[in-house]
Amino acid sequence: RLINRGSILYVQSHGDFVRIVTEDGRYLLRTTLNDVEQRWEPFDFVRVHRQFVANLARAVELRPLFGGTAELGFAGGQSIPVARRHVTDLSRRLGV
Repeated sequence: RLINRGSILYVQSHGDFVRIVTEDGRYLLRTTLNDVEQRWEPFDFVRVHRQFVANLARAVELRPLFGGTAELGFAGGQSIPVARRHVTDLSRRLGV
């Protein structure tokens, strides 16, 4: 199955696979999250958590949480965690 990279919201590690999440569904791909992060970085995909790489072009909201962490929200109500160490860089990149 071919998936347009622009339609991807985020990629999540899932054992020996990664789960690609779009608005239309979820798909498994046998690769590592590190590989996805390195190959897709030029297309505005960034690591936001040890288990998540996000498509910043699809993000609509960065919600700060207690303890210095945050959540990255997408259209449709989906959200993923943002690790404390990534919050500052992500805020700068999103301009918030």
